Amino acid sequence: MKNNLKYSAYLFFLLFNVQPAYSQIENVLVLDGCTNYFEVPENDLLDYSQVLSIECWIEPNCENENSIIVSKQWCQGEYGYYLSVNNGKLFWSYSINSFCTSPNNYQTISTEILPHQFTHVAVVHKQNQIKLFINGNEVASQLLQGNLGIISNSSEPFRIGAYRKVNGDLSNFYSGLIDEIRVWDIELNESLIQQRMNNTLNGNEPGLILYLDMEETGQGPSLVLENQSSLGNSLNAFPTGFTSYSPYITYHEDYAENIIDLGSDLISCDNFVTISIDTGNYKSVLWSNGQTENSITISNSGSYSVVVETDRCKFHSDTINLELSNASLISSEYLICENDTIILNNIAYFNEGVYFDTITSGGVCDTIYEYTISIIPSTSEFIQIEACPNSIVIFNGEELESGSITSFVLTNLNGCDSILTIEITPSLILTEELNISSCEGSQIEYNGTILYPNSSTEFVFLSTEGCDSIVTVNVETNPTINDFLGNDSIICDELYFLYSPNENTLWSNGTISGSINVTSPGIYYGSFTDSSGCINSDTIFISEIGSPSLNLGNDTTICENDTILLYADHPDATGYIWQDGSTNSSFIVNQTGNYAVTITDNNNCIATDSVSITLDNSICPPCPLFGIPNVFTPDDDQSNDFFFVFSDGEFEIIDFKVYSRWGNLVHNSHEPWDGTYKDEAVPSDVYIYMLTLKTECEMKQFSGDITLIR
Repeated sequence: MKNNLKYSAYLFFLLFNVQPAYSQIENVLVLDGCTNYFEVPENDLLDYSQVLSIECWIEPNCENENSIIVSKQWCQGEYGYYLSVNNGKLFWSYSINSFCTSPNNYQTISTEILPHQFTHVAVVHKQNQIKLFINGNEVASQLLQGNLGIISNSSEPFRIGAYRKVNGDLSNFYSGLIDEIRVWDIELNESLIQQRMNNTLNGNEPGLILYLDMEETGQGPSLVLENQSSLGNSLNAFPTGFTSYSPYITYHEDYAENIIDLGSDLISCDNFVTISIDTGNYKSVLWSNGQTENSITISNSGSYSVVVETDRCKFHSDTINLELSNASLISSEYLICENDTIILNNIAYFNEGVYFDTITSGGVCDTIYEYTISIIPSTSEFIQIEACPNSIVIFNGEELESGSITSFVLTNLNGCDSILTIEITPSLILTEELNISSCEGSQIEYNGTILYPNSSTEFVFLSTEGCDSIVTVNVETNPTINDFLGNDSIICDELYFLYSPNENTLWSNGTISGSINVTSPGIYYGSFTDSSGCINSDTIFISEIGSPSLNLGNDTTICENDTILLYADHPDATGYIWQDGSTNSSFIVNQTGNYAVTITDNNNCIATDSVSITLDNSICPPCPLFGIPNVFTPDDDQSNDFFFVFSDGEFEIIDFKVYSRWGNLVHNSHEPWDGTYKDEAVPSDVYIYMLTLKTECEMKQFSGDITLIR
């Protein structure tokens, strides 16, 4: 009952509410009253300074609520002001201490603002005076609560269409149209308001801070309201709480137009009729039968209405009268051949399905014919017959050649055509190749014929269809391995093995394996059967020769810096390998270590020997001591006439050179220096010497300077 009363109220309001003329400015901003609002970023110019004037055009959709037009407030110490429509009255709220615990509220006395009607509103706030204007006229107002005073500054953004609650949530959303929002820092009066309210501004008027003329285009997140005052886009308004289609800019006439059309009244012979509204972004849909979908199905005659809410409190409606007449139903079933057509009541049917044909007379339904049409599919079959190449097959009295495809059209029991397609496929002449393996020196028999190795023979047979087939038999020879033991060989003193490529080789000693150890000279035989069944065999003669003799001598101890020469020379040797990889017949040793050599003779027999060499200076004589003078006097007085080294033991001069201070060589000999160069006496001076000598236990080097005095 409540839904019906509400629906009746909506319908009455929409039918009898008359809209007054709107100002000459065409575009308007639409807010849906649910989530949409705009924000101008916080700017001190939008706070109170001596005087604050705000004006705009509004057409609210809702009544009996407090809908915010503009606000710059938050109860958390940022409460500035807001302007709203409160139960049909223009309402102005402000704070003088930034909090809302002691609000100051100013309101018109009588109801001046009606829903769905454009109204111009304005507020002028001075420290000791507040004025409210409706359609350019100052109206009687009263201070409901609080005191007059200076409005506190707020760091909140300037909002259009929403109020910020204590917990930070947004509420009191405005539903309807807003246009020509103007904020001034000068006092407006009736004359100025009336002069400008129906005209656009230039944007450079004195005291104009914010001017939003709503002449943009777009919707949802892309819609930005540009400030047309001289202060520019720093005061642009940006959408918040938007959807993809709301908020949006439209023409006032378009917004006022009823968008719901159920069409003309209808008389139908059907048992049921579906009526629907266009798909749209509706807040709610309510049909007169209580349904809330976009479409309803009607089975009874009557009047049906729908009310659609597009924005909050914005309703559109339409009504349609339906008359459903009863009709008699006659059902029939028909079978037709595929691709045929049947004519029923002058209507051609060629597809399978259920069809209704209504025969009316004078606007009243007489008869409904129900036709159930089924299609008998045409029969189609394909038969394939094999025949020998170039032969003829007789079918249905016709000669069909090998390789041909022929179709026959026949009539089935239902009188529909059936198609039989016959393909005569030539049998393939069987051509097969048979490969047979034969052992070397053997022959095989095939189909009563002796076939020899490495031959190819054709045999002609008849297939089950009586067609020729050809089998080619290729006889291949499997080669045998008759030299897998290699040439006759010689064994030395070491172990010697014979190897076969087959692990199941039968050897002359009765062993079956892949190899045998030869321990004595003689004739050896091996044979095995390969994977082809062929026997492979080989024989080898083994003779015996001893390994070459080799002796590096006994282990030896030598003195430091001594050397010893190890000899491995053998008259039949063809190669030498020492422990370090060298290949000479001898090896020089001058340090402790183990030394070994392996030789190979011309029979490929090998011999190896090793020797240990140890250094021990305790068995060597002591090294001699040396003395070298630093001055000598070559004046032929038989005293200190030569420069040389002195020692208490034997030694050998390896190298002895003397240089002048300029680096010139003046002596190069194993003999003492007599102070001459090329038999000429050199002058007194300091000379440089370098001396290398060898004793039984070491090599020694001396260098220094010698002073020659004459």
